[in-house]
Amino acid sequence: MPTPASVADPPAAETRPLTPARWLWLAVAGYVVLFSFFSIMRHLSSRLGDPDFSIFGQAFYTTLKFGTPFVNTFEGHSTFGNHSAFVFYLLLPFYAIRPGIPTLAVLQSLALGLAAWPLFLIARERLGGKGALAVAGLYLLYHPLHGVNYDQFNPNSFAVAPLMFALHFFLRRRFGPFWIAALVALTCKEDVSLVVAFWGLFTCGLAFFEWRAEGPAARWTRLAAHGVLMVIVGVAWLLLMLYVVIPHFRGGVEYAYFAERYRHLGRNLPEVLVTILLRPWRVAAFVLEKERTLYFLEVFLPLGFIPFGAPALLWMTIPTFAVNLLSLFGMHTTGDRYTAYLIPFIFGAAIQALAAMTPARRTTALRWLFGLTVVCTLFLNNTPLRIGFRVPAITAHQRQILALVKRVPPDASVSTQVDIFQHVCERVEAYAGYHPGTDYIIVDATSKWYREQARWDEVLRGVLASGAYAKIYDEDGVRVFERARR
Repeated sequence: MPTPASVADPPAAETRPLTPARWLWLAVAGYVVLFSFFSIMRHLSSRLGDPDFSIFGQAFYTTLKFGTPFVNTFEGHSTFGNHSAFVFYLLLPFYAIRPGIPTLAVLQSLALGLAAWPLFLIARERLGGKGALAVAGLYLLYHPLHGVNYDQFNPNSFAVAPLMFALHFFLRRRFGPFWIAALVALTCKEDVSLVVAFWGLFTCGLAFFEWRAEGPAARWTRLAAHGVLMVIVGVAWLLLMLYVVIPHFRGGVEYAYFAERYRHLGRNLPEVLVTILLRPWRVAAFVLEKERTLYFLEVFLPLGFIPFGAPALLWMTIPTFAVNLLSLFGMHTTGDRYTAYLIPFIFGAAIQALAAMTPARRTTALRWLFGLTVVCTLFLNNTPLRIGFRVPAITAHQRQILALVKRVPPDASVSTQVDIFQHVCERVEAYAGYHPGTDYIIVDATSKWYREQARWDEVLRGVLASGAYAKIYDEDGVRVFERARR
């Protein structure tokens, strides 16, 4: 009979090393948690009065509760009357788990964080696991990505991952999953169609060069067929959205953004295109203005301009650069959502340029790029990781407002100002500005939005003079009025 000492000890459990893929998921998790926190704090603190949190918060709420097509009172119609963001229907089941603007903030951070996975796959095939992890790390540190994420809730963010997946499948010539990813990207916003159309032209060019190299072979004809189909789908989708779908949800009114943002080039799409084609010197003079040139440089600076070492994929950035640089709306900044569609192709080009280097030179380049990206993130733009950035604080004054809005009955109608609107928007009748007959008016005279946007400093006097409302709360500039019952 064996003694206890003679019995072999059970083998110790082996610790599994962290592979590049596991390191990637840890980095993605950290990114999602960090930027979800930043976005939620921005919302709760009402740091900015931009209404997008409110618009989409109310749109998701009304759709979930009443089946309306993402209607909100700020725009006065469905949000599809401004942008064809049908991807929201894919997000709605996740929103339903815990309705509220914080859920939208988390979904946005999650979508942008998960885009690191297809980028990792693209890089792993060309640079190996460690090189792919380094590129994915550069992506998560890339300050224009942070700008896309921190720019409240926006549909542009949800196009990054499907475009990245589409690029992954395109480079592997797997056109079945490519088309699934491309169609999902098209549902994010109407201007993604420009990227798809240019992608089609790029694909036709590839087919031409393969034909020159290989002669009559089935491979280039298949590539050409997909390229032509991309052009057709991109152009058809754009025209359908601009001239049928968006006007339908806007009550018959045509797409507004050409007249608002590109009036120096024309009143509609045909006029803008004619100006670009026939007056290129006028376009060039506008694009080469200092602030627009700096935007172009800032997009590439974190990657040390390495994407220009293999610039073919940068062809797909042309329409987005054109849309941003030619706009009068201030879209030429890395601190907002409009850089989103550039990111997959800039990183794709960077990967191809790195793949062409020798292993030793590539390692050196990645080290330099990491340092450069970190420096740009710390010192450029107003990203949450910039030196000097302060996490939006929930002050005692703001806690007072948050407590007050929770006391408003959920079925009551509310008129308020734009910075408070995001905290009462999860109801059908909430308005940024005075709406006759609402049950409550909530204003904050200490906020700049009291005087701006809805001009409560002027409007409120007339409303109260009618005797329709009685004050039920007034402290530290925060005032609540209830409609008189008759």
